[in-house]
Amino acid sequence: AVVVYDQSTGNRVTTIGNIGHTRDIAIDSYRDVAYVTDPNGGSITKINTNTLQVIETLKGLTTGFSPMSLDLVADANKALLYTVNLNNGALVEIDSINKSTRVVANTGGDTASGVAVDATRGLAYVSSQGSKDVRTINLATGALVNTATSSVAQLNIAVDSAKGLVYSAGFGGSSVLVVDAATGARIGEIPVGTGPNDVIVAGGSAWAVDRA
Repeated sequence: AVVVYDQSTGNRVTTIGNIGHTRDIAIDSYRDVAYVTDPNGGSITKINTNTLQVIETLKGLTTGFSPMSLDLVADANKALLYTVNLNNGALVEIDSINKSTRVVANTGGDTASGVAVDATRGLAYVSSQGSKDVRTINLATGALVNTATSSVAQLNIAVDSAKGLVYSAGFGGSSVLVVDAATGARIGEIPVGTGPNDVIVAGGSAWAVDRA
């Protein structure tokens, strides 16, 4: 399910059920749509953020479609939704305006799980649990720019475009992997606590949550 809360009061507004194993959410404020992935059901659910009703369920967009994390590049004229396929490591771009889907690259990541996009640099970053790495992909060509390896499973990822840093949650360990946004080269790791599950960039900081 997806649970909706009031940002001002913290009160629960409603629960939107029958979606499946909800993994990630991206909100297009230009079009009043929330996208929700269900890797187990192989779908992306679209929810109208005004009516809080499901308006469409996208399935079978690519071979073995099992979408994990999401990143959205949107403005008044553009809405490009990015996800990674858990089953085969494919980086997928969904153009919500032109109603088209393309596989940007078969990244080679084993159980690819996280995706972050730096539209300024024209790069995407994919974190994978099985191959324990972060792969930097050229969005225009699909070429692999670099692979930053780790000793633990990498689950979710975020990019700080302004500072040129990428952060990946090392779910199999206790640290966040830091990668250079321009080159994809590994910089180091920051200990944060057992089983980091997610990381976001906001307000000039990276915020990570851990399972402990």
